[in-house]
Amino acid sequence: MTRPDNDARPIAHERRTAPRYACALKATYRSTAEAAAEACPASVRDVSQKGVGLVTGRAFALGSLLAVEFVRPGGSVVRAVDAQVVYAHLDQRGWVHGCQFSHPLAEDDLAELLR
Repeated sequence: MTRPDNDARPIAHERRTAPRYACALKATYRSTAEAAAEACPASVRDVSQKGVGLVTGRAFALGSLLAVEFVRPGGSVVRAVDAQVVYAHLDQRGWVHGCQFSHPLAEDDLAELLR
């Protein structure tokens, strides 16, 4: 994959099978288990073809399923995905959730997110 226009670079010392790219995307999320859940804002810490590091204002248990929409400034949705929480911890930014996509992103879709 060629490097995206915004100079995103893989995170150093990557041990995963798909490199993560640090980014400053915005997103919305909602729990698929909560029928009446409203979409809440989140920040994207990093993204790969297989998953996303999502910073949220609340904690989710491991295994929770989230509907995530990546949004551009101005609010237009770039991509919607389903993801499962595989780890969570609290830091100074909020709850950081490592989420695995239900279906990996195509290289072109990842490049679109990083543009």
